Amino acid sequence: VCGSRRRLVSATYDGVGARWKEQLSDVSLAVYDQCPQTEEIARKLAILKRVDSGSFFVMDASRVESSMEEWNGCMANCAPFYPLSCNDDPLLLQLLTRSNNCNLHVSSLAELECALSLVSPSRIVFHSHLLTRKMLKLIATLQDPLHALVVDNEDSAVDSYSLNPFQPLLLRVSLSPDSERVDLAIGMPIEEAIECVPRLIRCGVPIVGLSVQLMAEGENMVERGRELIHLLTMMSPCPLSTLDVGDGFDSSTLYDTSSFIQCILENANATHLKLMATPGRFLAASAFTLVTSIVGKKSIDARVLTRREEDWGREGFVYETNDSVYGVFSNRMMGEKPRCIALALDDNSMREEHYSAVLGSTRDAIDFPQRHARLPSLDVGDCLLWKEMGAYAARDEDGLPVYYYTGRDHWERLKGREEREMMSDGGSEGETDMESIGDDDDMTECFGRVFN
Repeated sequence: VCGSRRRLVSATYDGVGARWKEQLSDVSLAVYDQCPQTEEIARKLAILKRVDSGSFFVMDASRVESSMEEWNGCMANCAPFYPLSCNDDPLLLQLLTRSNNCNLHVSSLAELECALSLVSPSRIVFHSHLLTRKMLKLIATLQDPLHALVVDNEDSAVDSYSLNPFQPLLLRVSLSPDSERVDLAIGMPIEEAIECVPRLIRCGVPIVGLSVQLMAEGENMVERGRELIHLLTMMSPCPLSTLDVGDGFDSSTLYDTSSFIQCILENANATHLKLMATPGRFLAASAFTLVTSIVGKKSIDARVLTRREEDWGREGFVYETNDSVYGVFSNRMMGEKPRCIALALDDNSMREEHYSAVLGSTRDAIDFPQRHARLPSLDVGDCLLWKEMGAYAARDEDGLPVYYYTGRDHWERLKGREEREMMSDGGSEGETDMESIGDDDDMTECFGRVFN
């Protein structure tokens, strides 16, 4: 049901020095005595795969747990709902949902089916900008309500209430309705929301909170904070309990972001609100590293790349890699900024660095995974390493294989947790949070009608 991944052949696990292999769900995981650097593993894999020159991902499973620990340390009062649209890698989802610390955010029926195979409805938030009655009808057939359904307008709220009066709703409100960015502009304008929410609540519509996109690159955060304070202050007479602050979190500013949100709540006298967020990049990006191959090379004057007169006469290079912005590097459309380094395959690979550009495999005018880079003189067949590529890049449709690995200490923690879960589940006949929708005949039939 959830995203699948093509694993590298078993021989590669032996060739890079893993101590042994383990299975976590349906995924093969290489385990090392000491967890090595991703670059070291990528180098050994690249040497083994030189024959086919194909791209691949390397996933450090321990990074997922580290990101969750960092989130819980700085944002302990904000429940994370990981968006499947960011990366639906099966091992990533298993690691995130194994405890009750992380929930799921979905935007389509297919993602909902995947999420229900991992967690109970109470741990799922559904938000589609193209919400249809078909979606609402299916949600209404679930045995239990979702944690929340996010609606963008009054009509969607009324439609949901008519089909499923017990489903909690969050109203999406735009803090920047005039923004050129579609994702920021979608939602109800603040003044309309201030009028709409009390009216809906009086009619019995279960509006339990608000959903906003607080963090937005390139936007005035102070002004957005003021807008949210105004919104929450005007909503104070309403019995709201939840505030979704969206995504856009960064590890380097996480503590400051937490303080910023707390300041907003205090100024709006809304500290009673339960916080939630959808940290996709934060939880997924650092665990995945991409390796691509160079399939073409051209020497060029460095001034053409830098547009600086002082670089006249210096040698620069344009490298063609074997993927494009229409494939794995489409994450640029989501605001990601892929950055590469040369992956040294031998001791002589690292030489003087030159101004360079990395061209995608389609060679068209916008297909530049990275327009400006500093790289040594490389040859066709050499490799580029792209770190933090787990967000909006590691997609099943791209068909790139993934090498999963971790260290002994992390694996033993995972196994210990799994054994405790099995022991706790063994004495219970009732439903659990990890019950799959496939365990219920009625729900299986329901999804069969929709997806088949």
